[in-house]
Amino acid sequence: MGTSVAVGRSISQLNSADGRLKWAAKSMSFVFIFLCFLFHPCLSQDEVAFGRSIVLDDSFSLFWNNDDASRVTFEIRAETLGYVAIGFSPNGDMPNSDIFLAWVDEAGVAHFHDRYAHEEDLRSTPRIDDSQDFDLLMARENATHTVVRFSRPWHTCDETGDADLSRGDTVRLIWALHPDDGDSERPLVLPYHTKRGTRSVHLREPPSDITMPLENEVKHWDLVANNMLLPGDDHTHYWCSIFKAPSLTSKHHMIGFEPIIQAGHESYVHHMVLYECHFNRDESLKRNFDSRAASGVGERCYSPNMPAEWTHCLATNTWAWAVGSQGETLPGHVGIPIGEDFNGADFFMLETHYDNPAMKADIVDNSGIRVFYTDRVRTYDAAMMLLGSEVNFLQMIPPLRESFVSAGRCMSECTREALPESGINILNGVLHAHLAAKKIRLRHIRDGKELPSILEDGHYDFNFQASRAPPSGERLVLPGDELLVECDYSTSHRRRITFGGLSTQEEMCLAFVIYYPRVKLADCRSLPSLGTVKRALGIEDVYGEAFEKLDDFLRDIGGLEREFF
Repeated sequence: MGTSVAVGRSISQLNSADGRLKWAAKSMSFVFIFLCFLFHPCLSQDEVAFGRSIVLDDSFSLFWNNDDASRVTFEIRAETLGYVAIGFSPNGDMPNSDIFLAWVDEAGVAHFHDRYAHEEDLRSTPRIDDSQDFDLLMARENATHTVVRFSRPWHTCDETGDADLSRGDTVRLIWALHPDDGDSERPLVLPYHTKRGTRSVHLREPPSDITMPLENEVKHWDLVANNMLLPGDDHTHYWCSIFKAPSLTSKHHMIGFEPIIQAGHESYVHHMVLYECHFNRDESLKRNFDSRAASGVGERCYSPNMPAEWTHCLATNTWAWAVGSQGETLPGHVGIPIGEDFNGADFFMLETHYDNPAMKADIVDNSGIRVFYTDRVRTYDAAMMLLGSEVNFLQMIPPLRESFVSAGRCMSECTREALPESGINILNGVLHAHLAAKKIRLRHIRDGKELPSILEDGHYDFNFQASRAPPSGERLVLPGDELLVECDYSTSHRRRITFGGLSTQEEMCLAFVIYYPRVKLADCRSLPSLGTVKRALGIEDVYGEAFEKLDDFLRDIGGLEREFF
């Protein structure tokens, strides 16, 4: 089951060695052509402007438009004269994937199918779906490349073989190509692909209308590691360094950043967080920051060697980057201020999380971030707020569970006290957890009633943590609102309990959100008390002073009443 289309006239020629063009397109009715002529200038088949694109390989690119509420249009451009395929997978593998496959034969006839891979189809040809929900819009090839344009509903209602793309979840694309065509007479006999790959994307993320100002209006500042030697005896390493902001005599705004990842180290640098370091007019503390910034010498984060003064940097986040993100550009009405005299900070601490599961030795890294700033001051000062669960061993996830939900709260008492009467507006955010997480959402509660989620990812990918915007645009958060970060974990293959912690084998449940106008509330998280853990585990008594001291510590940082003993 499939479709073959032959059309008898050329659209336009592609640049090619011999100028030959083979193509096929769906015919359009006279009514559509007439309406198109009346209401807008018709684009030719080659002139569709796509709002989103991704290079999946040097021989395979995908373009798409997501501005239609009911359908999504794709275009594949691949360096092959054989078949091309793109699929939507639940986990990056072929089984249970929804697949579009097409080729253009030597006669210029296009062949395409809506296919799916059964959970048993690991190396088998994808099956042809009984419900053909893809529409071919155009297909052609020249001497070197094949181009195929097609569309499908975001949600097809075909529960057997089609993926539901209507949500804003991360989508794991799988792609493949082969130099030879398929066999239209035997569509289930298909040569095994010669190239394939997978990549996570946000298909429904709206195309950004944010542009960086002119080059002469923007300066940049690089914050990078100084020949940091990654230890070969630890799979997780957090490294902290102090940096001094550029000296400025007038107010400037940071308006964006991008990662600087040393070539070949992409697999080691997992995430980075930039913190503001406030010295509160303490000249001794300022001299300490100044000295550390000048030396370029960092320290292992959260270790005995980390200077106690650096804890002044952990309260306020500025930027957050994680693997899969290309950075951030703020909209034109907001910016993050630089300098103590201008509602910002003079010093910053960059925390870099390195992941080295093979514990390779002799890796020297100089990765970091590039911050863009301007003297064209924006209307509002923006900031970052950290939400979710305090990173602590008291977050416990049992083993052998397909689903276990853990949550962290920014309570109504906190927002009532810290937010202005007019509230704050959340622009976007990064949802962050580790390897066991499969779903994350930022819930919004007002006066006991739940509003639509601010951010949500039902297919969380540890290796793709790009910033995402609320589906309906900026979200207003008022005093008294509660913000709940909820993480759903799968530990079905783990034999031991998973604790909260810094290692990728441990877990987190966080949301880094950028908002405006800037307020003093920078970190609004929760954690279970030791008393809660004691009751949940059925502990009746504890011997020794260790837990008592820990309870005192947690009570001190959280303002909690003593309840463990």
